[in-house]
Amino acid sequence: MKKPIQLVVLTLLLVSCSKEYFFFDSEELAPDGWKAGEAVEFELNSTDTSSYLDFYLDIRNNDDYPYRNIYVFIEMDFPNGRSLRDTVHFPSLATPDGRWTGKGIGSTFDNSILYKQGKKLPLPGDYVLRVEHAMRDTFLQGIERVGIHIESAGAN
Repeated sequence: MKKPIQLVVLTLLLVSCSKEYFFFDSEELAPDGWKAGEAVEFELNSTDTSSYLDFYLDIRNNDDYPYRNIYVFIEMDFPNGRSLRDTVHFPSLATPDGRWTGKGIGSTFDNSILYKQGKKLPLPGDYVLRVEHAMRDTFLQGIERVGIHIESAGAN
């Protein structure tokens, strides 16, 4: 019963504090863990090639996550068929004394990690973004949700 109440409160907080995003999407992960090599995929269609944008990785973790940091691969497929792959390291999901960072209720915490700042989408069309964890675990425990959001540069 405690978990549904936390989810409702968190949803209300996010809706009441929401802002306009250029793009926002997230996906819930399997309760048994995020499998190595299994990418979370997001599709984006854009005709805007002139706006400067900030790209964020959104991570929701719980107390079962065994590390203070996380490494991920983020791959972007462009409309012309080219791809770009980045390795992103976020060193502080938790403080050195073990307290989780980010916004949270109970044992669930949300972090937004800026991984590209002030970039333009160079072409109009369909983009695909893929995120997969780059940790050594076959099944990474404690990550509940992964997302990408994009906003106008400097809006945060």
